[in-house]
Amino acid sequence: MAHAGAGEGVHRWLPVVAPLVVAALFALFGQPTRAWVLVGIAAVVFVLVAAGLPVGRWVERGAARVAHWLGVVLGLGVGLVLVAAGGLVRLVGRDPLTPRRDRDGGWLPAPGREGGVALASSTFGLEGARAKVVDEPTWRTAARSGVLALGVVALLVLVDLGIGLTWERLTGAGAPLESVQTRMNFTGDQDTVADVRAGLPSMAAYPWADAYFREIQRTPYGYWPFTESRPLGFEGEYVNLDGWTRRTYSPPDLPADAPVVWMFGGSTTWGEGQRDEYTIASHLARIAEEQGTPIRVVNYGQRGWTHFQEMILFEQLLAAEPAPDVAIFYDGANEINAQTLGAKGVPTHTLADQYARILSGSSIQAQLGEDTTPQPAATPSAWTTYAGHSATGKLLRWIRASLDQPAGASTLQGGDEGEGSADGGSEGEDLGTTYVKTVEDAVRAVDVYQRGRRITEFIGDEAGVRTLFFWQPVMAGPAELWANDNVSAPTIDISDALDGREEEVYIDGGHTNELGAEIVAERIWDDLAPVVGSTAGVAFRPRPVQPEPATPTSASRISDAEASLALAVDDPCALEAWSMRLRTLVAADAAESARIGELAAGFLAALASTRPEGAERDVLLDASASVRQQVLETPLDPSSPLVMQLPIAGDPVVAPAIQSALADVAVQPGC
Repeated sequence: MAHAGAGEGVHRWLPVVAPLVVAALFALFGQPTRAWVLVGIAAVVFVLVAAGLPVGRWVERGAARVAHWLGVVLGLGVGLVLVAAGGLVRLVGRDPLTPRRDRDGGWLPAPGREGGVALASSTFGLEGARAKVVDEPTWRTAARSGVLALGVVALLVLVDLGIGLTWERLTGAGAPLESVQTRMNFTGDQDTVADVRAGLPSMAAYPWADAYFREIQRTPYGYWPFTESRPLGFEGEYVNLDGWTRRTYSPPDLPADAPVVWMFGGSTTWGEGQRDEYTIASHLARIAEEQGTPIRVVNYGQRGWTHFQEMILFEQLLAAEPAPDVAIFYDGANEINAQTLGAKGVPTHTLADQYARILSGSSIQAQLGEDTTPQPAATPSAWTTYAGHSATGKLLRWIRASLDQPAGASTLQGGDEGEGSADGGSEGEDLGTTYVKTVEDAVRAVDVYQRGRRITEFIGDEAGVRTLFFWQPVMAGPAELWANDNVSAPTIDISDALDGREEEVYIDGGHTNELGAEIVAERIWDDLAPVVGSTAGVAFRPRPVQPEPATPTSASRISDAEASLALAVDDPCALEAWSMRLRTLVAADAAESARIGELAAGFLAALASTRPEGAERDVLLDASASVRQQVLETPLDPSSPLVMQLPIAGDPVVAPAIQSALADVAVQPGC
């Protein structure tokens, strides 16, 4: 009896232990909210059990009742299926899966054994007939086998999918296509999801990647006038925020008069993909220290921001804090994304359209009466959905990630925490491929950026702050390539800083691991060093005020295009990039229109020369001959790119021929 009593004593505490075990699992897999809820339930149950209430018995009775009613519901479901099937058979008057020889029903006589008299050789005469059917398979037996096989496969698929979904529910790890890459946390939500970037080859050398990406999802944000958002204080293992700034490496014993550098930008400046000590800002401070010119770098990068937001924060900070010696602005990706996603041709930010939908129920384009909303993401196929959620798919991705060794991983492996172990977007930087960026977006983006840059320069000059501007590297498409070619001085174009190392450093369209941040910092230092002094003891000297660079005119752009067309004709690989330039040329008068017409004709003729004899070559040659006349006959808007207004741009024969020819040229050897 004592033994039984002891067992019963342990048994009564199971309702307390069970939620604590599940809470521990939730906490282990990054679900603190659910874990604390279960801990609270366990605490309440503990009090009830300690008070002598039979909680275990209540749980058992409740579970029994749930099981009973679940059985009733399932039984009714199965019964309804069987009744429906039986009713259908009765209605049709036949069972399609019953062999024709057996459809008459009843007992069948079996061959006799005495003098040819037919006698029943067994209780049911069907046995002999069925044995014969087994010996002589028909299409019906094959159908039965097929149905059985399909049923087994369907059952396995459902079990596989069920296991995968259960795992996601327990761990918070969604399918790769559904995992969040960038999330501005305005609600203080502490739940996280798996970020697919943690499993990329560029992050495979860093065992902390998953925990890092979960941590940045928990960084809180609030509202701030004019800038739209601001970070709130946060202390984590990898990310620490204090006011507007992210923790940045600072040399020990930094001199009090060391140059101060403020660094502004989007999430690539903030350091998405990097720990505090290994962002671009931290690497820059470390490089300056190694070169004998210690500096204090303050990281004001903000996730998702554009240059206009940075300019406003720059002005706000100068009104409240001592001015720095240098202010660096590192931009590019978000400028184009903001023009794609928000209002066109005006300063905006990457989340503008989302705010519009929340506040007014419709997009900015819809409010303006425009049908220019970004193209939605393609709906994933059934196979993609299954592969993303199933247990088998998860296992295969884990095996592949385990076997795929990233380039340079042997040199990137870090040691203990705190050592320089390297780690690891379209913000365009990481908004993915749920929208389409165009060259027209890039034209607007560069124009808006350069208007904001002029204001930033004025603010800096008034405060005695030297401003440096950098155009960042990204995984470039046509829009980014155009922007890279057309952003003007004084912005320093370092968009080629990561060329040839894309798979090694990028974690999405714009963000990089810590190695990528270090490479970018080295490029920035090349231009920062002369400003702060590249050797110890060289004092900071503010730059003289430079005259405002001349804004390129339509005539100067046409002249540049004429000069570069000759190079593109000699090198067909350059035709695709040159075509982007042609698509953006505007004409101020008839003479400039005629010059653009000559450029279009020359381009089409050069493109035709790359094609073999045939219909496509003839189409391009005919277009080359007719485009000059189209320029003369078409009423043109001088504020819009000329070529895009011509009939040839939308011709159902010419336009595909141009696209096909450019695509073929792009894959030729050497291109």
